[in-house]
Amino acid sequence: MAATIRLQRSATPDEIGPRLLAEARRFPGPARRAFRQALHAWAKALWANEMGAEAAFSSFEELEQEEQEMATILQARWADLRTEERELGRADERIRHQAALKFGSGTADRLADHLAGLTTRADLDRVGNWIIECESGDELLSRLHSIAST
Repeated sequence: MAATIRLQRSATPDEIGPRLLAEARRFPGPARRAFRQALHAWAKALWANEMGAEAAFSSFEELEQEEQEMATILQARWADLRTEERELGRADERIRHQAALKFGSGTADRLADHLAGLTTRADLDRVGNWIIECESGDELLSRLHSIAST
C-alpha cells in the first residue's frame, strides 16, 4: 500500500521511472517478482490514464534488466572500494612502522591520528617520502599537519 502511495505522489511522468525503480528495490528477489510486475502494471495504467505518460514507461523486462545492471555495477564498485580500503590500510600500517623505526613509537602513535584523515594513496605516498626526508618526528608531524590544514 505504501509503495502505491509513494508512486501516486510523483509529480511528473519523468519522475515515475526512477521512483518505480526505487520501489522495485524495496521488494527484491524472485519470490517478489510478481509483486514488482503488478506494481509496474498498476503504475503504468495509473500514469497513462492521468497524464498520458505511457511512453515514459520502460517495459517491466527493461526495468528488471536495468535493476540487474545497476546491481552488477554497484557490486563491482563496492569490490573496488573494499580493495582500495585494504590497500590504504596496508600503506597506513607500513608508514607507521617506518616512522616507528626512524623516530620511535611515540611519533608513530601520534602519526596514527593524523593518518586517519588521509584518504588518497598520493597523500600516503607523500608521507612515506617525508619519513625519509625529515630529520625529526616533530618535523614529520608538522608537514603532516600542513596536509590536514589544506
